[in-house]
Amino acid sequence: MALRFRGEWTHKVDAKGRVSVPAPFRRVLEAGAPGWQSGDPVPFVVVKNQDSQPCLNVYSVAEIELIDDEIYALPRFTEERDRIARRLASGSANLTLDENGRFGLTAEMREKTGIGDQAVFSGMVERFQIWSPEGFEAVSSGAMPSEPDPENLFELIRAAKAKYNVQ
Repeated sequence: MALRFRGEWTHKVDAKGRVSVPAPFRRVLEAGAPGWQSGDPVPFVVVKNQDSQPCLNVYSVAEIELIDDEIYALPRFTEERDRIARRLASGSANLTLDENGRFGLTAEMREKTGIGDQAVFSGMVERFQIWSPEGFEAVSSGAMPSEPDPENLFELIRAAKAKYNVQ
């Protein structure tokens, strides 16, 4: 059985903007990093603009490669493929965890999410999200719609695949 992102944690963000990824999530990131060995930095990808929700979406290397493959399957040089690839590539960052399982939230990431001195990590099976406590409470309580907007990156991929009849 493959490891998946499950559970919810709230972690402190230090004065330098560093936050520790929950240990169970680190295990999934390690398992999803081809060739990773104990002691190596753990790579992962943060997608900042997946949709309009005020959170970050975090993927293992293996999972983001599946998403990349969906984009690569679209016909080259089409407006849809270029738009999707540009949005994903420019709106994401390849990062690694330090030896303590932490990474630094950039000013842009903190501005998008409203994260201050605490961050909520929420498992989403194939990915996890990072929210401010207030944002997570709002989406969990239904005060903030949880449905993706039409500009959701994956809605754009699905529409382009349907248009070009790509499996």
